[in-house]
Amino acid sequence: MEFGKIFSKSIDDYKKNWKKMLGISVYLIIFGIISLFFSELSDILGLILDFLNIIVLIGVSYVCLRAARYEEFSIGDTFIGFRERTGRLLLLELLIGLFSFLWGLLLIIPGIVKGIAYSQAFYIYLDNPELTASECISESEDIMDGFKTDYFVLSLLLGLAGILFFLPVLIFAFAINLFESADILWIKLIFSVWNYISYPFFILFNTNFYLNLTLWNFSVKAEGAGIE
Repeated sequence: MEFGKIFSKSIDDYKKNWKKMLGISVYLIIFGIISLFFSELSDILGLILDFLNIIVLIGVSYVCLRAARYEEFSIGDTFIGFRERTGRLLLLELLIGLFSFLWGLLLIIPGIVKGIAYSQAFYIYLDNPELTASECISESEDIMDGFKTDYFVLSLLLGLAGILFFLPVLIFAFAINLFESADILWIKLIFSVWNYISYPFFILFNTNFYLNLTLWNFSVKAEGAGIE
């Protein structure tokens, strides 16, 4: 697995589409704020919004997949999951969560390993919408065979990058005694906003990992599609 190419290409993909990626972050922030406040009012509303959030985040993966392939896309494509195949996307998410949970009941490690094995299922579904949810999961296990350690390493590196990205917020929060003086809702809000700003950037890394797995030609150059 060529991590150098994955990181380099992901950064280039973001740079070439930074306006659209920031626009997506704005949509995510708005949706996240709405979800946060309504979930405080009702557990049922919170559960419904969690499912809606899953569909939105899958839409981000769809957008990043098109960006990484230099294909045309719009910010509105983030909500593609609401326009088509909503039920099947939720079923896929449910099965992934269920299978990972059941494996996790045996031991924590098998649950983590299976979660990694299922990690490419949504990309497979986006590329092959004719497949069933269980077929996408099986296909993900197949293409991840021999690459689970690589994915784990990539996840650790992204986690470290995420910590570094959040560090200024943590320093600021402690400097103003935010954790002592602020309501927990506002603390959640601040960290949610910061998370959604970075989310498309980190998803591009996962997307390019998938493209590397499926032997997509990284030497292909953009010809303006989807690029601003």
